[in-house]
Amino acid sequence: METLFLFLIMIVGIIFSAVISKYVPKIPLALIQISIGILMVLLPLNREVHFEPEIFMVCVIAPLVFYEGQKVSRKELWELKGPILLLAFGLVLLSVVLGGIVIHWLIPSMPLAISFALAAIISPTDTVALKSIVKNVKLPTNIMGVLEGESLINDAAGLVSFKVALGVALTGVFSVKEASVSFVVAAIGGVVLGAFIGVMFVKLRLRLRKMGLEESELLILIQLATPFVIYILAEKLEFSGILAVVAAGIVHGFEHDKLQKTTTKLKLVSNNVWSTLVYFLNSLVFLLLGSILPSVIQEIWDAADVHVLDLVLASILIISFLMFLRFIWVYVLYNHFVDPNYGSFEDYLAQLAGKKSVEKEPGISRFKYAFITTLAGVHGTISLATALSIPLILTNGEAFPLRNELLFITACVILISLVSATILLPLILPKEKNELMLVPILSEASAYQKVLQQTIVRLEQNRTDENHYVLNEIIMEIGSKLTEIETGYVRDENRKIIAEVLKIAQNEESQQINELLENNEISPMVQRLYQVYLENSRQFSETNFFKKVWFRLKMGLMKKRLKKMQKEKFTEQFTERFQARFHENSELIQEFTHSQRLITESVIGTIQKQITPENRKESLIVMERYNRRLKLAKLSSGISKNEVRSYASLALQLEREEIQRLLDVGEIDYATANQLGERVTYDELSELSIN
Repeated sequence: METLFLFLIMIVGIIFSAVISKYVPKIPLALIQISIGILMVLLPLNREVHFEPEIFMVCVIAPLVFYEGQKVSRKELWELKGPILLLAFGLVLLSVVLGGIVIHWLIPSMPLAISFALAAIISPTDTVALKSIVKNVKLPTNIMGVLEGESLINDAAGLVSFKVALGVALTGVFSVKEASVSFVVAAIGGVVLGAFIGVMFVKLRLRLRKMGLEESELLILIQLATPFVIYILAEKLEFSGILAVVAAGIVHGFEHDKLQKTTTKLKLVSNNVWSTLVYFLNSLVFLLLGSILPSVIQEIWDAADVHVLDLVLASILIISFLMFLRFIWVYVLYNHFVDPNYGSFEDYLAQLAGKKSVEKEPGISRFKYAFITTLAGVHGTISLATALSIPLILTNGEAFPLRNELLFITACVILISLVSATILLPLILPKEKNELMLVPILSEASAYQKVLQQTIVRLEQNRTDENHYVLNEIIMEIGSKLTEIETGYVRDENRKIIAEVLKIAQNEESQQINELLENNEISPMVQRLYQVYLENSRQFSETNFFKKVWFRLKMGLMKKRLKKMQKEKFTEQFTERFQARFHENSELIQEFTHSQRLITESVIGTIQKQITPENRKESLIVMERYNRRLKLAKLSSGISKNEVRSYASLALQLEREEIQRLLDVGEIDYATANQLGERVTYDELSELSIN
């Protein structure tokens, strides 16, 4: 119960930090979460926070670096491999060696092995924290790609260095040769093992899909288990678990890019699950830091071995040295950063041809580029999570020396790097154009147009031979909305006018079905069935919002029951009876579908005749609903109507995601986002009423 209570407190803290961040976006989310963590331990309801450091590496760091490997751009990773490797391996190893020596010199009571471990802890950078700082400023070209690649690779390099240094600290045995061999074997073995097992997991998921096990929940659970299984197995074999997980993440990233048979639903659910998990883990780490920081400071103060103010000063000197080292590294190797091909064979040929290989970005000098790259190397989640994973005791049973001091210095380094970047980067970087405006760049109409355009782009990304015709139907409908915007009919719809147009349409339906009966074009049975169908449609369109939502929930439960029934043996007899009944009434069904098509065409014509400038918007909305019905009636038997509805729902979900993205990047405000959200909700309800 105690653990559950702490877990709930953490979730509340994460939610609260997200709300605060929306109102004060200029303060990094990490700083807000650390502050909330500190407040949590000061409240009377506080429970003392306890956790096992040993499980921190596998439960927090492994899934985080796996997700980074999945999401990193493989194209940029390859194109910018030169500057990325210079920062991720060259600078990290230099920082660990020189940084460890400087730390030991500043704090003589800290053993050299632990000093190296601390230098390795604070070497990884964090682009998640950086993105929240630079979202309204413009970074030099390609620098974010370099920093993202650096963040992924130097996480692994720093953590491998940390494991080697920690092993020396725990055993007290150090050999340069053994440490070097251990580093190389752990790194190469981890990469090979991670890539191999990653491929095996991908093949397993493909095999399960071929066997008919396409439930997204099962496949996502396998994906969630992947980093934990790979990390534990690699560590058991004395390889680098972190590098193994990074390699597996990159392999899964290739699968995500190239696997055309993966269902759209699976991609959406997978993205949502992973983004939620990563957001939770990132937030949890900083909340934990805030919650343990007061006790760490108190223990340091009580021990009186090293004064807290001395540690603060040491932290400032350590981060200053590391930033200076980073600045010199980038400044000296500047040409390799601004031109990733610098020094390559292609560059040599370009120089022979008299072409200038290094093109400097206007307004960005060598000094400024190095300074920006230095400030952008902020530290964050991985550094903190690594520090929290330090064991409490050594192998001989003694307490780990200066563990609280390590945590405190790590926290100070993270805070200093975050605050420095938050204050200085916006001052030296040009602002994005949208920050200079007092109102959002996009009006509601322009934003809605952009939402629809991006929805079409994302639907096209999911096009396969199997869903080609279905996507054409959905994209045509979205295209008609875009045409409507471009021709100027973008005012908000009037619900009262929509109801009036719907009434005209339903009256026309009723009149047409009676005329068809009088002309002997349909049977009395079809006429009665259509009247029932029409009455149900009318009642559904007039019902309130909550009843419509309740109806949708019931339909969803019914679909799940039908899917479950399909797996049971007794459904074979049920299916046979259903098919027999279907064949018995096939003529009636065809007659009903034929009459529905004729009536719908007549209704569309009637609506067109009564369009005026005052009701044009509402008439087009109602016409679109009947056009959908007409398209469904005309669909060939090879295309499932349920598939059309499924992709229509997907399009609405993509619209919601694009609205949220526009809000996050500051192109629209909350009022516009709410208005666009109402449009999507209304489209969804219209879809329900048609279906």
